[in-house]
Amino acid sequence: MTPTVSLSVQLLQQVLKAAQEHGVDQARLAEEAGLKPETISRAKKRVGMELNTIARLASVVGLQVVLHPAAVNAGQTRQAPTVGAAPLSKARFGLAWSNPGAQEGPLLRKALLQGRFDAILEAAAHDGVPFVRRQMQQLRESGELGEDLSVKLERIVRSIERGFADADGNVHATA
Repeated sequence: MTPTVSLSVQLLQQVLKAAQEHGVDQARLAEEAGLKPETISRAKKRVGMELNTIARLASVVGLQVVLHPAAVNAGQTRQAPTVGAAPLSKARFGLAWSNPGAQEGPLLRKALLQGRFDAILEAAAHDGVPFVRRQMQQLRESGELGEDLSVKLERIVRSIERGFADADGNVHATA
């Protein structure tokens, strides 16, 4: 029986393979992503790492972490997102631990300041990219968003937009 490999480990393996193909060793990959070299070694041993860390490593070797929709069979429809609690108030994001009823805007602004790809993607999928961009603009206007982080967030949002555009193209092509 073959052991199951987590999605996180599979993604990390793809990034490491691409790094090797580009002549980048693990130590240099980690350094260029702003991580300690042992971070990668530990992740391989302990069954993975956070998605935003994998995205940082991937960007070093010119890769992006992108989601594509599953194929929709004829006669099936996609389910619309449910309305209710703000998606970013879910415990897995760790943004609203003291206020589970928090509004999406403040939670997203917190995620943006932390550069949290996973939370930004969730907000873009639920509330739309224009909502994410408005929250970024609020942070810029308030002076809370530094230039380096602003550039990083712009790359993240453009990546999400491209992923959504690719997904839309794939959905329309198979519909």
